[in-house]
Amino acid sequence: MRHRTPSPRQLLIVSLTWLAALSACDRAGSSEVVCPSIYIAPHATLDLSQPMSKEATYSFEVEADGQQETCTLTIAGISGSKTEGDVVRGPMTQADMTCKLIRSTHVTDEGYIADFRTVGTPKHLKLVIKRGDEVLHQSDNTITYAPAELHGPGCPKTPHARVTIALSKL
Repeated sequence: MRHRTPSPRQLLIVSLTWLAALSACDRAGSSEVVCPSIYIAPHATLDLSQPMSKEATYSFEVEADGQQETCTLTIAGISGSKTEGDVVRGPMTQADMTCKLIRSTHVTDEGYIADFRTVGTPKHLKLVIKRGDEVLHQSDNTITYAPAELHGPGCPKTPHARVTIALSKL
């Protein structure tokens, strides 16, 4: 018997049908909250005032509760979401980040980097972001965490904070 590989369109249809069925099961006749089992570690989200939309190498100087590092983010390719017939392709950003105290987490539909996330829950964060010799951001932040339902209403709460990172000259 010969095995036939399903087309991307067939996989999309099966996936959407499966998700619709699960969604209907979660809502059908029940007010019970269903929470994902994926663990979200306590952290601070560093929201960029404007997304990083240029292919370049950015250098970071990070100090989180006394731990220091100098690291880079290199963005080599940006491609936004596309629809080609029945196929929807999500955004793709070719990026390499060497930082260990912060991570890139969110890419917009245009393929731009929109935020970063701390590793752990530092109470004090100093951050400098440069492109070449040009300083795009410099801050010294005291971070306060509060319980948040990161998985949605009714799900377990996780310590979380949000910090706005004002970027200039992008």
